[in-house]
Amino acid sequence: MLKPMLAGLSVLTLALVPAQAADSPDRLYDRIVAEVVAPGFGNLASAASRHAADWQSFCAAPSEVLREGLVASFNDTADRWAEVEIFRSGPSSRDFRHERFHFWPERKNAVSRGLAALRADSAAATPAQVSAASAAVQGLPALERLIFDDEHASDRCELGPAIATNAAELAGHMQVASTTAAPSASAESRTALATDLVTSFAIIKDSKIEAVIGKTPAEVKPRAAESWRSGRSLRN
Repeated sequence: MLKPMLAGLSVLTLALVPAQAADSPDRLYDRIVAEVVAPGFGNLASAASRHAADWQSFCAAPSEVLREGLVASFNDTADRWAEVEIFRSGPSSRDFRHERFHFWPERKNAVSRGLAALRADSAAATPAQVSAASAAVQGLPALERLIFDDEHASDRCELGPAIATNAAELAGHMQVASTTAAPSASAESRTALATDLVTSFAIIKDSKIEAVIGKTPAEVKPRAAESWRSGRSLRN
Protein backbone atom coordinates (compact mmCIF):
# COMPACT_ATOMS: atom_id res chain seq x y z
CA MET A 1 0.00 0.00 0.00
CA LEU A 2 2.92 2.36 0.72
CA LYS A 3 4.21 2.41 -2.86
CA PRO A 4 0.88 3.64 -4.39
CA MET A 5 0.69 6.32 -1.69
CA LEU A 6 4.19 7.56 -2.41
CA ALA A 7 3.49 7.50 -6.13
CA GLY A 8 0.39 9.61 -5.63
CA LEU A 9 2.24 12.10 -3.46
CA SER A 10 4.97 12.34 -6.09
CA VAL A 11 2.43 12.99 -8.87
CA LEU A 12 0.79 15.81 -6.90
CA THR A 13 4.15 17.36 -6.08
CA LEU A 14 5.34 17.18 -9.67
CA ALA A 15 2.10 18.70 -10.90
CA LEU A 16 2.43 21.67 -8.59
CA VAL A 17 6.18 22.24 -8.72
CA PRO A 18 7.85 22.81 -12.10
CA ALA A 19 11.17 21.02 -12.37
CA GLN A 20 12.99 24.24 -13.17
CA ALA A 21 11.81 26.06 -10.04
CA ALA A 22 11.29 23.80 -7.04
CA ASP A 23 9.55 25.58 -4.18
CA SER A 24 10.38 25.57 -0.50
CA PRO A 25 7.99 23.65 1.77
CA ASP A 26 6.32 26.91 2.85
CA ARG A 27 5.94 28.11 -0.72
CA LEU A 28 4.63 24.75 -1.88
CA TYR A 29 2.03 24.72 0.89
CA ASP A 30 0.94 28.26 -0.01
CA ARG A 31 0.59 27.25 -3.67
CA ILE A 32 -1.52 24.21 -2.81
CA VAL A 33 -3.84 26.40 -0.70
CA ALA A 34 -4.02 29.17 -3.31
CA GLU A 35 -4.22 27.03 -6.46
CA VAL A 36 -6.11 23.94 -5.28
CA VAL A 37 -7.78 24.26 -1.87
CA ALA A 38 -9.31 27.74 -2.03
CA PRO A 39 -10.58 27.51 -5.65
CA GLY A 40 -11.87 24.01 -4.99
CA PHE A 41 -13.96 25.03 -2.01
CA GLY A 42 -15.11 28.09 -3.94
CA ASN A 43 -16.38 25.85 -6.73
CA LEU A 44 -18.10 23.64 -4.18
CA ALA A 45 -19.86 26.59 -2.56
CA SER A 46 -21.11 27.84 -5.93
CA ALA A 47 -22.39 24.40 -6.96
CA ALA A 48 -24.09 23.79 -3.62
CA SER A 49 -25.84 27.17 -3.83
CA ARG A 50 -27.14 26.36 -7.31
CA HIS A 51 -28.36 23.00 -6.08
CA ALA A 52 -30.23 24.62 -3.18
CA ALA A 53 -31.87 27.04 -5.63
CA ASP A 54 -32.89 24.11 -7.85
CA TRP A 55 -34.63 22.50 -4.87
CA GLN A 56 -36.65 25.66 -4.33
CA SER A 57 -37.67 25.75 -7.99
CA PHE A 58 -38.54 22.07 -8.14
CA CYS A 59 -40.64 22.11 -4.99
CA ALA A 60 -42.48 25.26 -6.03
CA ALA A 61 -43.74 23.53 -9.21
CA PRO A 62 -42.54 19.93 -9.55
CA SER A 63 -41.95 18.73 -13.10
CA GLU A 64 -39.75 16.21 -14.88
CA VAL A 65 -37.71 19.00 -16.45
CA LEU A 66 -36.99 20.56 -13.08
CA ARG A 67 -36.20 17.17 -11.61
CA GLU A 68 -33.61 16.66 -14.34
CA GLY A 69 -32.12 19.99 -13.34
CA LEU A 70 -32.08 18.85 -9.73
CA VAL A 71 -30.20 15.69 -10.70
CA ALA A 72 -27.73 17.67 -12.80
CA SER A 73 -26.92 20.16 -10.05
CA PHE A 74 -26.64 17.34 -7.50
CA ASN A 75 -24.06 15.63 -9.71
CA ASP A 76 -22.20 18.89 -10.20
CA THR A 77 -22.08 19.45 -6.44
CA ALA A 78 -20.92 15.88 -5.89
CA ASP A 79 -18.20 16.36 -8.52
CA ARG A 80 -17.00 19.52 -6.84
CA TRP A 81 -16.97 17.74 -3.49
CA ALA A 82 -14.91 14.91 -4.97
CA GLU A 83 -12.28 17.50 -5.90
CA VAL A 84 -11.80 18.68 -2.31
CA GLU A 85 -12.87 15.81 -0.06
CA ILE A 86 -9.21 14.81 0.23
CA PHE A 87 -8.68 17.90 2.40
CA ARG A 88 -9.98 16.70 5.76
CA SER A 89 -7.96 19.14 7.87
CA GLY A 90 -8.24 22.92 7.74
CA PRO A 91 -11.50 24.39 6.32
CA SER A 92 -13.53 21.19 6.46
CA SER A 93 -12.36 20.02 9.88
CA ARG A 94 -13.98 22.83 11.87
CA ASP A 95 -17.36 22.06 13.43
CA PHE A 96 -17.22 18.59 11.81
CA ARG A 97 -18.06 20.13 8.44
CA HIS A 98 -16.54 17.28 6.46
CA GLU A 99 -18.71 14.66 8.18
CA ARG A 100 -21.81 16.87 8.06
CA PHE A 101 -21.46 17.61 4.35
CA HIS A 102 -20.73 14.01 3.38
CA PHE A 103 -21.67 11.45 6.02
CA TRP A 104 -20.07 8.32 4.62
CA PRO A 105 -19.44 5.42 5.12
CA GLU A 106 -22.91 5.03 6.53
CA ARG A 107 -23.62 2.56 9.31
CA LYS A 108 -26.93 1.02 10.39
CA ASN A 109 -28.99 2.92 7.80
CA ALA A 110 -28.23 6.16 9.62
CA VAL A 111 -29.41 8.42 6.78
CA SER A 112 -32.89 6.92 6.48
CA ARG A 113 -33.30 6.85 10.25
CA GLY A 114 -32.15 10.44 10.45
CA LEU A 115 -34.58 11.53 7.75
CA ALA A 116 -37.44 9.79 9.58
CA ALA A 117 -36.52 11.55 12.82
CA LEU A 118 -36.29 14.90 11.05
CA ARG A 119 -39.68 14.42 9.41
CA ALA A 120 -41.23 13.46 12.77
CA ASP A 121 -40.25 16.83 14.23
CA SER A 122 -42.38 18.85 11.81
CA ALA A 123 -44.21 18.67 8.50
CA ALA A 124 -41.51 20.69 6.76
CA ALA A 125 -37.97 21.04 8.09
CA THR A 126 -36.07 24.31 8.31
CA PRO A 127 -32.32 24.76 7.72
CA ALA A 128 -31.90 25.46 11.44
CA GLN A 129 -33.53 22.14 12.31
CA VAL A 130 -31.31 20.33 9.84
CA SER A 131 -28.20 21.98 11.26
CA ALA A 132 -29.14 20.76 14.74
CA ALA A 133 -30.00 17.24 13.58
CA SER A 134 -27.81 14.21 12.98
CA ALA A 135 -24.83 14.70 10.68
CA ALA A 136 -26.32 11.90 8.57
CA VAL A 137 -29.04 14.22 7.22
CA GLN A 138 -27.06 17.41 6.69
CA GLY A 139 -25.48 16.89 3.29
CA LEU A 140 -25.03 14.94 0.08
CA PRO A 141 -26.00 11.40 1.22
CA ALA A 142 -29.37 12.64 2.50
CA LEU A 143 -29.98 14.64 -0.68
CA GLU A 144 -29.06 11.61 -2.78
CA ARG A 145 -31.57 9.51 -0.83
CA LEU A 146 -34.34 12.07 -1.40
CA ILE A 147 -33.65 12.46 -5.12
CA PHE A 148 -32.95 8.88 -6.18
CA ASP A 149 -34.75 6.66 -3.67
CA ASP A 150 -38.50 6.48 -4.27
CA GLU A 151 -38.96 5.23 -0.73
CA HIS A 152 -38.35 8.82 0.33
CA ALA A 153 -40.38 10.46 -2.46
CA SER A 154 -42.97 11.77 -0.01
CA ASP A 155 -40.22 13.50 1.99
CA ARG A 156 -38.61 15.27 -0.96
CA CYS A 157 -40.10 18.71 -0.69
CA GLU A 158 -40.66 18.53 3.06
CA LEU A 159 -36.96 17.97 3.73
CA GLY A 160 -34.96 18.54 0.53
CA PRO A 161 -34.91 22.35 0.36
CA ALA A 162 -33.85 22.70 4.00
CA ILE A 163 -31.12 20.06 3.71
CA ALA A 164 -29.80 21.59 0.49
CA THR A 165 -29.75 25.05 2.08
CA ASN A 166 -27.86 23.69 5.08
CA ALA A 167 -25.37 21.95 2.78
CA ALA A 168 -24.86 25.20 0.86
CA GLU A 169 -24.21 27.02 4.12
CA LEU A 170 -21.64 24.41 5.14
CA ALA A 171 -19.92 24.75 1.77
CA GLY A 172 -19.93 28.52 2.17
CA HIS A 173 -18.28 28.26 5.58
CA MET A 174 -15.60 25.98 4.12
CA GLN A 175 -14.99 28.44 1.29
CA VAL A 176 -14.53 31.36 3.69
CA ALA A 177 -12.20 29.33 5.88
CA SER A 178 -10.12 28.29 2.87
CA THR A 179 -9.63 31.87 1.70
CA THR A 180 -8.78 33.30 5.11
CA ALA A 181 -6.16 30.70 6.01
CA ALA A 182 -2.84 32.19 7.06
CA PRO A 183 -0.09 31.87 4.43
CA SER A 184 3.33 30.36 5.09
CA ALA A 185 2.12 27.37 7.00
CA SER A 186 3.61 25.95 10.15
CA ALA A 187 5.22 22.54 10.17
CA GLU A 188 2.03 21.29 11.84
CA SER A 189 -0.10 22.51 8.93
CA ARG A 190 2.20 20.94 6.37
CA THR A 191 2.09 17.66 8.27
CA ALA A 192 -1.72 17.80 8.40
CA LEU A 193 -1.86 18.24 4.62
CA ALA A 194 0.48 15.30 4.04
CA THR A 195 -1.66 13.23 6.41
CA ASP A 196 -4.76 14.18 4.38
CA LEU A 197 -3.11 12.85 1.23
CA VAL A 198 -2.10 9.55 2.80
CA THR A 199 -5.51 9.16 4.47
CA SER A 200 -7.27 9.63 1.14
CA PHE A 201 -5.45 6.64 -0.35
CA ALA A 202 -6.42 4.51 2.63
CA ILE A 203 -10.09 5.53 2.29
CA ILE A 204 -10.12 4.74 -1.43
CA LYS A 205 -8.54 1.34 -0.81
CA ASP A 206 -10.40 0.29 2.33
CA SER A 207 -13.83 1.92 2.03
CA LYS A 208 -14.42 2.72 -1.62
CA ILE A 209 -12.98 -0.46 -3.14
CA GLU A 210 -12.24 -3.35 -0.79
CA ALA A 211 -15.39 -2.94 1.32
CA VAL A 212 -17.39 -3.30 -1.91
CA ILE A 213 -15.59 -6.03 -3.84
CA GLY A 214 -14.68 -8.21 -0.87
CA LYS A 215 -12.12 -10.99 -1.17
CA THR A 216 -14.25 -13.37 -3.23
CA PRO A 217 -17.17 -12.95 -5.67
CA ALA A 218 -19.50 -14.20 -2.96
CA GLU A 219 -18.48 -11.27 -0.74
CA VAL A 220 -19.28 -8.52 -3.24
CA LYS A 221 -21.51 -5.86 -1.66
CA PRO A 222 -22.61 -3.37 -4.34
CA ARG A 223 -24.78 -1.47 -1.88
CA ALA A 224 -21.78 -0.77 0.28
CA ALA A 225 -20.46 1.42 -2.54
CA GLU A 226 -20.41 5.17 -2.13
CA SER A 227 -23.31 6.92 -3.90
CA TRP A 228 -24.69 3.72 -5.46
CA ARG A 229 -28.24 5.15 -5.62
CA SER A 230 -27.15 7.92 -7.97
CA GLY A 231 -24.85 5.63 -9.95
CA ARG A 232 -21.77 7.68 -9.03
CA SER A 233 -19.64 5.02 -7.35
CA LEU A 234 -17.03 4.57 -10.07
CA ARG A 235 -17.07 8.27 -10.94
CA ASN A 236 -16.31 9.15 -7.32
